[in-house]
Amino acid sequence: MGKVETLKKTSEQPPLIIEERSPQLGRLLWNTSLGELAQIDEIVAGSRTLEDKYLAYESVRKGSRAGFIVGKVYNEGLKLPFTGLEPYTVGSELSPEDIVRFEVQEGMRVAKILKRSDYRYKFFQNLRGERTDPKVIKELSDIYGGVIARFRAVGDSDNSQFRSETYSQVRRVPDISYKINGVDLSQRIVIPRVQVDLFPTTTISMSRQEVEGYLVLAEIGNLGHPLVREAVKRIN
Repeated sequence: MGKVETLKKTSEQPPLIIEERSPQLGRLLWNTSLGELAQIDEIVAGSRTLEDKYLAYESVRKGSRAGFIVGKVYNEGLKLPFTGLEPYTVGSELSPEDIVRFEVQEGMRVAKILKRSDYRYKFFQNLRGERTDPKVIKELSDIYGGVIARFRAVGDSDNSQFRSETYSQVRRVPDISYKINGVDLSQRIVIPRVQVDLFPTTTISMSRQEVEGYLVLAEIGNLGHPLVREAVKRIN
């Protein structure tokens, strides 16, 4: 596991199609544009340059490409989601178990930061889409940027083949489409995916706090959505 050659041992699956209303994205877009249609169009247009990276991330997380690196991750019989950060470890000497342990460690570190903050409830509510506070989302985005930097320090950047294969799949799917009506926003995302059943199982015993940290890490990547990243640039 963890070797790029395993890419040849799997088969593509029909893409995952997500069609959903996103109240948080709609409110964030409305708040940062001050409700001006020209500003909304500008944010959406600017976000297009960020889509490939986000779709690549989602193809790793929801499209199961992370399975090439860590297998299917289980904790006491419970299948855990991928974090989407797994590709940063390609080229390292870490085993699948080591990678998941590192993810747990980083997730617990982030959860600790959020819990210590004066905004702890706002942080978690914004992270899970229950409310929209542009300044809190910007702070969360900065924290996520630190997480990515720590993951980059783990690998040795020898992930060019994995990256190339991932982006090759991403370029075959359509752009994200939006329907925007005031603060109401719906989106349609098509995510490339692979057959997860072909991957071996990686079983890790975690405490409740460790599972919580791991899930925080799996959720914080939502801030990589292109509309979020483009809107955050405009927050003072």
